[in-house]
Amino acid sequence: MKSVRHWLGTAVFVVLALLVAWVIPYQFPQWPVQFIQFIWAHLLFVGILLLVLCYLGLWKLPQRYVAVVPDEKDRVDLEWKARQIMAQ
Repeated sequence: MKSVRHWLGTAVFVVLALLVAWVIPYQFPQWPVQFIQFIWAHLLFVGILLLVLCYLGLWKLPQRYVAVVPDEKDRVDLEWKARQIMAQ
């Protein structure tokens, strides 16, 4: 059941992302300019957001992937290998 929910959630996310990518240029023709202005105006926020996303992606995500491995030594080794692959 978890697999079905995972794929359904992924499909919903992809459809919403495509819908947003299709609608935004027509509704807001100047959005690239406004987006760049927002980034430059809130540079600290964007930097902290990127650091948090890197932390979650390179530290917490591998821990979640290998949480089902019962042996702690194997889990640590698999976490490290997952981090190496994700960082490449």
